[in-house]
Amino acid sequence: MLFTQAVSAKIIIGSKNFTEQLILGELAAQYLEHQGEEVERKLNLAGSHIVFEALKQGSIDLYPEYTGTGYISILKLHGESNPENIWNIVHKEFMQQYNLSWSKPIGFNNTYALAVRNSDEKFKSITNIEQLKNLLAQSETQRIKMGAPHAFFTRPDGLKGLSQWYNLNLNNIKQINLEPGLMYQAIDNQLVDIITAFSTDARIIKFKLDILEDNKQYFPPYHAAWLAKNSLVKNNPAVQKLFSAFENKIDNATMQKLNQQVDEYGYAVDVVAKEFLQSHIFKTRSKTSLKKNSSQNLGFFKFVKSQQALLFKKTFEHALLCFFVILCSIVLAVPLGVYAQRNKIFKRVVFFISNVLQTVPSLALLGFLIPVLGIGIKPSIVALLLYSLLPIITNTYTGISSIPKHTKESALSLGMNQKQLLRYVLMPLALPQIFAGIRIAAVITIGTATLASLIGAGGLGDPIFQGISQANTYYILLGAIPAAAMALVVDAIFKAIEKHVSWQK
Repeated sequence: MLFTQAVSAKIIIGSKNFTEQLILGELAAQYLEHQGEEVERKLNLAGSHIVFEALKQGSIDLYPEYTGTGYISILKLHGESNPENIWNIVHKEFMQQYNLSWSKPIGFNNTYALAVRNSDEKFKSITNIEQLKNLLAQSETQRIKMGAPHAFFTRPDGLKGLSQWYNLNLNNIKQINLEPGLMYQAIDNQLVDIITAFSTDARIIKFKLDILEDNKQYFPPYHAAWLAKNSLVKNNPAVQKLFSAFENKIDNATMQKLNQQVDEYGYAVDVVAKEFLQSHIFKTRSKTSLKKNSSQNLGFFKFVKSQQALLFKKTFEHALLCFFVILCSIVLAVPLGVYAQRNKIFKRVVFFISNVLQTVPSLALLGFLIPVLGIGIKPSIVALLLYSLLPIITNTYTGISSIPKHTKESALSLGMNQKQLLRYVLMPLALPQIFAGIRIAAVITIGTATLASLIGAGGLGDPIFQGISQANTYYILLGAIPAAAMALVVDAIFKAIEKHVSWQK
């Protein structure tokens, strides 16, 4: 069943939501499967905080992480720049504080880098970050637009620390939050002037970007490694083999090439991972080089045909999740709306709470639920349910309240009690309004459910966010079109039901 989690010996692999992490997560999953382990993938999770919380909470067992992230963002430490010392610190502290174990580094250092268009005249004479100081200090200069993930503007090793290290004027930097997959399109289209690139990203070359030298060595090393529950590492020989098999096996150039095969050539992540494992880890075939994939030259309809299995699976997951949420919403919200019409104090309380819930950003609400419910289906159901309550409660309350007083009095004068009045008079007359609320809630749920993918709940958000991370329009459309079509169909069905019950009334 979709909504139950059976106890199993599966190893659950997680990853963050950009190409490199998807590749590393897939490498770990395929390697463990080759060792005979049953693996479940929870890839493409929304950032460091969510994936680390999922590991601590036990919703995943292992994911690829960076030593710099562990040192600065999680342990909140500063001052060390030696790669070996940083690994020793995170290995010791994570074991003591979280009972989590780091593998030895995989080999590459994916540190932050500031990138600019090499055709941008503003940066023609600027080759390092320190020289930005003069550009930003010029009073006549327009604000420089920087595009970066939200985390870079908030975490201690991000923009704030960088500006202090180099004495940069933050007042002349306009901060624009962008998903990692959208940064390169934004700078290529001249929507931003600087982005926070990653040193192993092949799109630096593809989009003809120049890296500003970190001449004062602000950014710490971000060596990739596996991070896993210590109990899993101690008790599972396959995970121990994973830790040793990848030690220093992927250098910067190799990782950049793997990223290029996905982001530029259009290969699926699992294909790239399988090719690397066969060529470099299992040594089952001679080393080959994947040539430019023809998937981006197929045309959209041929691409959809090639992804039929994925499309049907994700559409079914999405539809089942939304159906269950709407069913629960009706069962919960209609009685709340009925009682709110009878009790003024209850009305104020329930409307206040449901209105406040509507103002909470979706990802923030999901983030709040992860420490309690983990990742996957459970927090997604709860979050979507909370968002869908208000329209149904409001319309149920309005539908009953709008019934003329004399109609109620006539029913009571005929000998009906309050239950009979509700069942035979109020609810039938309020049905069109109630179904209108259900229709609104259903459409909201179908759209918002795409975000559930970011916490491992699957559905049509998976291809959407895969497409965003890889700048692949076909994958985005593969998820967006069915989601939009589903919303339109559901909207049409409930409109027809509204008309039918209105006519019968």
